[in-house]
Amino acid sequence: DDVRDIAAELLARPFVKTPKVPQLLGTEHAAGLAALLARSGALACLDVELRGMGDAAAAQLAHALRPSTKLRTLMIRNAPVGDAGVAQLAAGLSKQEAVGTFLLTGARVGRAGSDALSGWVHASRQLESLTLSSSRLSDEGAKTLGHAIEACKAPLTALELQYNGIRDAGAAALARALTAGGDHIETLTLEGNAIGPGGARALAEALATRSTAVRSLTLSHNRIGDVGAEWLAWALDSGVPTLTSLGLWGHENAIGDNGAVALATALGHRATALAVLDLDGNPITRTGVSALQRMTAANTSVEEIVVRGVNVVASRGW
Repeated sequence: DDVRDIAAELLARPFVKTPKVPQLLGTEHAAGLAALLARSGALACLDVELRGMGDAAAAQLAHALRPSTKLRTLMIRNAPVGDAGVAQLAAGLSKQEAVGTFLLTGARVGRAGSDALSGWVHASRQLESLTLSSSRLSDEGAKTLGHAIEACKAPLTALELQYNGIRDAGAAALARALTAGGDHIETLTLEGNAIGPGGARALAEALATRSTAVRSLTLSHNRIGDVGAEWLAWALDSGVPTLTSLGLWGHENAIGDNGAVALATALGHRATALAVLDLDGNPITRTGVSALQRMTAANTSVEEIVVRGVNVVASRGW
């Protein structure tokens, strides 16, 4: 009955979100959905959850994605698939000429999987938004993906790689991509990785070239520390004309007063586009907060600085 309900939805209209798919727990249900997809050439958006399904289900869905110029958005959530399933999905994506948004969460992406996905990214001409979340990408996968982005001709504007175990080497590879083929990227989300001061330095150096398009950079729940914050402050002081939001929240970053003062000093020296600086959860005391508050008198473009749940721009006391 569930499969028949989805069939009616898929065949009735070109844009479909499939909310019932998370309830289809067996591979046999994936086969039924795959058969329906093969009959629906006008599909523009597919958003599915593969909880409880593995590589075989991913392969069936990928095989059903027949060549199309209609599919614009493919989102596959909570997909416990390994390299074989990821490679099958990449092969299915290669048949889709118009995919602009791809999201994959919960996968187990190893070398073969990252190679397959990166090959598709390299060849894509329409990709605008790529999200690989909680998929064990690691440094090796980030490096492979970074190389693909450097050579990518697609207008990629959003790259989200949260919770993937990426460290400094992977962050450095992505930083290099920002100034090459990834120079269209406006949103870079690296939340929940293991990026330290070295990775923050590489990203800061890329921003300081003034040849990136990054407007929003999220490094929350990483390990950049005061040194990493100081490198980002150096980039801001060098002039980053596009960056409007910098997310550094999370106690794991362990940014203290030294990092907060460095950021305040940089923002006080130069009028920037930065409007939001989120330092929530870091061990910043009154010393750091006072420096940030004093800075706002000189830099009125900053609208929000969050420390311990308080917007210190709007707060008269702390």
